[in-house]
Amino acid sequence: MLLDARIDLLGDILRNTKETMVGRSVASVRSPVRNIVEFKPDVTHKSFSKALCAAFCEKFGAENKVVEIGEEIMEKKAFAAEREFIEESATELESWEWKYGQTLEFTHVIEGTVNERQLHANIVAKHGIITSCRLTMDGKEDGLQSLCADLVGKRYGILQDSEFNVVPSELDVLHWLQHEM
Repeated sequence: MLLDARIDLLGDILRNTKETMVGRSVASVRSPVRNIVEFKPDVTHKSFSKALCAAFCEKFGAENKVVEIGEEIMEKKAFAAEREFIEESATELESWEWKYGQTLEFTHVIEGTVNERQLHANIVAKHGIITSCRLTMDGKEDGLQSLCADLVGKRYGILQDSEFNVVPSELDVLHWLQHEM
């Protein structure tokens, strides 16, 4: 819910900057977005949260016993289970598996220049794992097949030099891919 957000910045923040990435998901549909303060100018985060909890309890028949948890409460031993749950949830939400591991199949076509040579990459990934790769330099695949083979099975977007046994001529290509992903 947007209480009083900068709507003028929202489009730029949500826009995909990788225009050559094509997924198998349903395309997003632009919809009008408004702030709640436009309809109820006196709303605060606290009043909105309270109303949301009350509506949830009414809808699902729960008791309206809400515990507000802040840093000062989290320090108390009485909330050890809650603190553990919150810490585990935060760790999960920050993990690669949560961010990328459930993604649908997508193809990312990348073009650029490395060492004054034209490079073209066609990378397919599913659940965040690279499933196929095709690299060409100046329109030729010569010398890049081993790097492509090494990319298959790796996590998209997380390419560590230590995972690859590349020759120096492939290292610049690998660094380019690391930057472009």
